[in-house]
Amino acid sequence: MLYVTNSNKDKNQDLVQQIRKWAVQYNVSHGCANEMLNILRNIGQEIPKDIRTILREHKAVRPISEIKNGSYLNLGICNIVQPHLLKQINSITNNIIIKLSFSIDGLPLGKNSKTQFWPILMSFINVSIFKKKIFPVGIFHSFNGKPGDINEYLGPFINELNHILTYGIQINNKQINFEVAHIVADAPAKAFLLNVKNHNGYFACTSCEVEGEYLDRICFLDVSAPLRTNNSFRLKSNAEYHKDGFSPLIDLPIDITKCVVLDYMHCVCQGVVKRLLDFWVKGKKPVRMLEEKKNSISLALFNLRKSIPSEFARLPRSLDDLEYWKATEFREFLLYTGIIVLKSNIKKEQYNHFLLLFTSIRILCSDKIFNTHSDLASKFLVEFVQNYSCIYGSKFVSYNVHSLIHLPFFVNLHGPLDNFSAFKYENYLQTLKKSMKCCRFPLAEILNKVLASEGEELKTPLNNNLFIIESFKIDKKLSNFRFTYFKNIILKSNNYTLCCDNVKDRCIILENEDIVMIKSLYKLNSKNDSTIKLSVVKFLTVNNLFLQPVPSKLVGVFSVKTDHISNVYDISVNNIIFKCFFVQLSNNEAIVISLCHSM
Repeated sequence: MLYVTNSNKDKNQDLVQQIRKWAVQYNVSHGCANEMLNILRNIGQEIPKDIRTILREHKAVRPISEIKNGSYLNLGICNIVQPHLLKQINSITNNIIIKLSFSIDGLPLGKNSKTQFWPILMSFINVSIFKKKIFPVGIFHSFNGKPGDINEYLGPFINELNHILTYGIQINNKQINFEVAHIVADAPAKAFLLNVKNHNGYFACTSCEVEGEYLDRICFLDVSAPLRTNNSFRLKSNAEYHKDGFSPLIDLPIDITKCVVLDYMHCVCQGVVKRLLDFWVKGKKPVRMLEEKKNSISLALFNLRKSIPSEFARLPRSLDDLEYWKATEFREFLLYTGIIVLKSNIKKEQYNHFLLLFTSIRILCSDKIFNTHSDLASKFLVEFVQNYSCIYGSKFVSYNVHSLIHLPFFVNLHGPLDNFSAFKYENYLQTLKKSMKCCRFPLAEILNKVLASEGEELKTPLNNNLFIIESFKIDKKLSNFRFTYFKNIILKSNNYTLCCDNVKDRCIILENEDIVMIKSLYKLNSKNDSTIKLSVVKFLTVNNLFLQPVPSKLVGVFSVKTDHISNVYDISVNNIIFKCFFVQLSNNEAIVISLCHSM
């Protein structure tokens, strides 16, 4: 007979807890998990034989309702956010107003069918502890495309949102209020939400009343058309813009023309930047580059791989793989690698034109200068759109190209572009998609996945460390009783990875605007001072890389002399304001570009 002591029970419970966390974190299939459970049982572990038993505590009832063209799972705003707010309630002030961001977009689940999700995702804009957290509040599923009725699809969401906007939520005697900051969607989803003409219509622009012209296709050449207003939208003043019926968004107490934003992931990165690259690689002769230039750019991109900081999602790929590039790769090309690899490989007129876009988007991405220089970015974007006709042809001034002139308007309202971009939502959508194992009961499966993931996250202890996340590596060779030396650390405040032995993670900019290279990372083994210190050397010769359309230093781009540096000196980790992309051009010259996109 086997006697189980309390100690063994505790160990078994701990093991079950770890198995649950492992299964959720790595999205382990039930078959794989059950096989592992069987192995553990065969060596005497007292644990369930089916992973569903271990995961059952996360199961909960949520209504799945049949609506036109599919099914809708209403997870609920309050149901999802209340446990997280309760966990962090000591960090939340009474009567706070939490600004909400929403994203609504289609997510195809297969390449060979129309089956897809249409999730309603939410995030908090002005609460730093939830900066990267995405809350799924509703999910539509169909085997045959998008929701058949926008009002039926959004009805439960709109009703609950109106309730919390009016009354807020009370947790532990703290009143938490909410307001809608913005709604993020790509052009087709935005037209669906607003119940207006699609982006290829004559009056497609959601920001102004420009009338398109037909030059083999619809193009938008006017850069000074009157702006749409909340009042004109609700009154349907521009009848050619609207479809029959009304958008459910008119039931929300928001300014629709300001809250339904222009997303730069779809518009700029996957839209304009991709189109420019297509022109250069596959376009007609006046704008297409020579094959040798294309190969030169591909080689240059490959050579940059060793310099790409750890924060970048992907390494540069060849132009031969252009059709497979993701949005983050187009962003990387626009903000960092493009100005390096295009130099001398495309016509000067094209390069200077690209610099207008590069400079404008760098300004609008920067939380340091967007406020003071958005007018300059606006001027350059108008110039970019106008010159686009001359270089690539008027018929190619598409919805996306025209929309560039409206980006500064939304930046002035909502802050830097990453405050209201779709990048963080796109990451969540892909995680959601990868978690699917079969499509027989997709909403039931995704419900269990979401609840299991949320449950594990809520069990994770709070991390109040101000500077370092759990990720760091100690250099045991250098450490002694007085100092602990690190090979690398990750800063919690901005998620920068800093390293002392890899050039891609060594270059930073300080509060006093010095550009330095890290030589070592350490802290004093003292109760009185546990601040992370950096030993650094400063570049003494720092120049502009270009002077037009503005001196490059304004947008965080520098040319430095690597053979003219200071002696080693120490700084605090608190002195850092930017990490940099560092590219060695020659024995004594390098390009430094500050990171300006959200990590």
